[in-house]
Amino acid sequence: MATTWIDELRQRIQPHPHLNDPAGWIRTRLREHLWSKQREIVDAIRDHPKVAVHSCHDAGKSFIASRVADWWIDVHPEGSAFVASTAPTYRQVNAILWEEIRTSHQKGNLKGRVTQSDEWKIGDRLVGYGRKPADHDEHGFQGIHRRYVLVILDEACGIPPALWTGVDAITTNDDARILAIGNPDDETSEFARLCRPGSGWHVIRIDGLTTPNVDKATMAAALDEIGFGTRNAQEAEQRQRLLAACPDEREQVPADLRHLLLSPSWIADKARRWGVDSPLFTAKVRGEFPDTSAGSVIPLAWVRAAQNRWANRADPLPRFTQAGVDVADEGEDRTTIAYRHAWRIDRIEIVPPGDPMHTADQINAIVPGLSVVDGIGVGSGVVARLRQLGRPVVSFIASRGTDLVDQTGELGFINCRAAAWWALREMLDPINGLPIELPDDDELTAELTAPKWTQAGGRIKIESKDDIKKRLGRSTDLADSVIQAFWTDPTPVLEDADDMASDTDDDIFSLM
Repeated sequence: MATTWIDELRQRIQPHPHLNDPAGWIRTRLREHLWSKQREIVDAIRDHPKVAVHSCHDAGKSFIASRVADWWIDVHPEGSAFVASTAPTYRQVNAILWEEIRTSHQKGNLKGRVTQSDEWKIGDRLVGYGRKPADHDEHGFQGIHRRYVLVILDEACGIPPALWTGVDAITTNDDARILAIGNPDDETSEFARLCRPGSGWHVIRIDGLTTPNVDKATMAAALDEIGFGTRNAQEAEQRQRLLAACPDEREQVPADLRHLLLSPSWIADKARRWGVDSPLFTAKVRGEFPDTSAGSVIPLAWVRAAQNRWANRADPLPRFTQAGVDVADEGEDRTTIAYRHAWRIDRIEIVPPGDPMHTADQINAIVPGLSVVDGIGVGSGVVARLRQLGRPVVSFIASRGTDLVDQTGELGFINCRAAAWWALREMLDPINGLPIELPDDDELTAELTAPKWTQAGGRIKIESKDDIKKRLGRSTDLADSVIQAFWTDPTPVLEDADDMASDTDDDIFSLM
């Protein structure tokens, strides 16, 4: 039945009983329990015009954003409120946040209908939508004129500056609200700037070590199960720091909620695989923006951008260009093969280590063209065998000296390993605008963002593999194969980006 003018007048005169109690509305209307940080978020939206939440993985970010949207539309007079949301990709808008809104709308038997095209209508009136405007379109949200406007920026680290400007333009009155929420992947983003002290935003951090499934006892048990803290003194110190950050007791929540939140065993596994001090662990587990400015070779944000390009490729795969092969002897390390197709690492294969002849025969069978093979140790036998088979192969000698210089022409490198790591750094640097694509693999991400660099006597040195292995607990096999897939020698580390952009792929890769 249509809302009459008497109904609208009544709503304006007599406020909704849960207007100032969003947690109570969610508990009463949807029969859902919020854990403490979720209650803090909904109360902050009630009390503050701009709320930024930088959160660990699996803390219920999109869940709570959808419930805020539901509450916002239901408690304000019909037609006076509007919810707009955006995210870095359309999939994140449609399949994540608005899928949650569709589910909760049905569960709470809320007014109107929510469509598969991410629109909420009550009668013929549009009261909410999810959009993915063009990254440069600061006018993408124009045309919203309501007293109570709520804008949700999901996965806020990936929201470009122009869209933040557009959001500001529609939230200028005292009753408007903005909720920006996401993983803190990029310390150079607009989201990171707004999460710093003095920004004027109300900022909330969700640390995975304080989520409801974690306390000192459960975390210690999870670490014991995988033997974390026993391999060396550095790992033992990391274990102590992890446990010190955990609460003494777990927060009491219903069992069905526990199943949706990250577990101590997941955290323990990531501590071992990524390293407690890695940028990936800092962002995904601790919910903090990693500081990759102090000596990191490749910032996490640059890797994430390349992974987004990989996931969003619509064009056919370009031709095969080069494979990078990191050869392992018998033991814990793995033989890995990264397949490069022009700017894209299409996939990384792990093959069982074995004698050089067997490994070379495997490579011969699965690599369609040029291979750049780690030519030190057992890898030298692989190189020799591939040459014997008549296959195109380059022997990558990490310790070999080189006359290559960095993009500025001012710094040299202590060896080819440093030059190769720096080459990928400069290819990923957004300032160069190169469309490098990397697969979204957390182990690869951890390895690429792990190494530190120093500079002495005008030459760049990359942290040793042994030192990295102490922190990660494994060798950087995946990253090394990717580095070699992009290795070019003896050509310059990186041609001028403007010159390269004018060439065809064939011309560019004849240089590489």
